[in-house]
Amino acid sequence: MPHVIRLRVPWRRQQDDAGRTISLRRFHAPTGLADATRVKLRLTLPPDAVALSLDGQIMWKAKGQQASETIAVEISQRLHGTHEISVTCQESVIDNAELEIEKADDPQP
Repeated sequence: MPHVIRLRVPWRRQQDDAGRTISLRRFHAPTGLADATRVKLRLTLPPDAVALSLDGQIMWKAKGQQASETIAVEISQRLHGTHEISVTCQESVIDNAELEIEKADDPQP
């Protein structure tokens, strides 16, 4: 069973030049990860979500979804030091995400 770290507050808010809401959350890489450990960033994006970035690199872009969408992005190879999640939405605010940590010897569901 995966271990889950919830990334709740503190999320920051700002607006881009187009007036869209950007929700930002910094976090430190979990410690004690083995090379075979898989870490996913999981969050539910509202229908007006435009993009998800990790440390300035786009990890997900909208494809015209009409409903909320839960996504899980593999980030194991990127975890060193401090990171920042950035979610751009037309109006919605993001205030919750999770890091899902799965050891190589954890059974698959």
